[in-house]
Amino acid sequence: MASLSATIPSCNLKSGFLGEMRGFRVPSSSISRVGILKKPVECKESRIGKQPIEVPSNVTITLEGQDLKVKGPLGELSRTYPREVKLEREDSGILKVSKALDTRRANQMHGLFRTLTDNMVVGVSKGFEKRLQMVGVGYRAMELSRTYPREVKLEREDSGILKVSKALDTRRANQMHGLFRTLTDNMVVGVSKGFEKRLQMVGVGYRAMLEGNDLVLNLGFSHPVRMAIPNGLKVKVEDNTKIVVAVMTSAQSGEVCCFNQKVETPEPYKGKGFYPVKKNEVE
Repeated sequence: MASLSATIPSCNLKSGFLGEMRGFRVPSSSISRVGILKKPVECKESRIGKQPIEVPSNVTITLEGQDLKVKGPLGELSRTYPREVKLEREDSGILKVSKALDTRRANQMHGLFRTLTDNMVVGVSKGFEKRLQMVGVGYRAMELSRTYPREVKLEREDSGILKVSKALDTRRANQMHGLFRTLTDNMVVGVSKGFEKRLQMVGVGYRAMLEGNDLVLNLGFSHPVRMAIPNGLKVKVEDNTKIVVAVMTSAQSGEVCCFNQKVETPEPYKGKGFYPVKKNEVE
């Protein structure tokens, strides 16, 4: 009896990742590199940077390469410009800031240095100002020199008398008239006679004393309250319960009185605390 024999293909159990498995060969192909196309960056001209800068007649411009010097009635400023920016001056005196390179950084520097250049010209000719509003109980600012607004006019007669008058016929000028007359009078009185404010201490065991440059207050606490006397103030104590503050401006003495009243606010039932006695000029 003839034996039957079958030829079975051998199984090559190599890793499928190599392309061969169970006797079948997987054709391999090379993968070509994928290139990424970069879109060119379009550098637009700055709308602020292309605006010309007008130079007033009282301002002197000195341009040496990338260095600019601006001199005016209020002072002198200088600046060095980067290589991405080019500064030119026309025959009419107008300054122009342009880009020296066609790059993204040059586009960023264009508008920035145009604004900085314009600020330099305005700063030495007109200047800038910022206003601060103080909000708080007893917050005051002190000055003995004063700038008057355009609504008020200050004149001095031959006899030495100062007169404050309105420069404009407006509602604001009417408001400023009396205010700046009072402020002017306070300046004259402050540097000649001075002002004083008095506080009366009311309470059992309340006492005040001076120790060097400190005002020591006994207010019924477990410890005395010490207060450093600011420069320019003269403080004296009378009868251990009366505090007299003398100064050139009433605003300064008001700060001390507000502080004392804040430490011990007048109590409505027993009447303890600090009480202002009177406000007058030092004779």
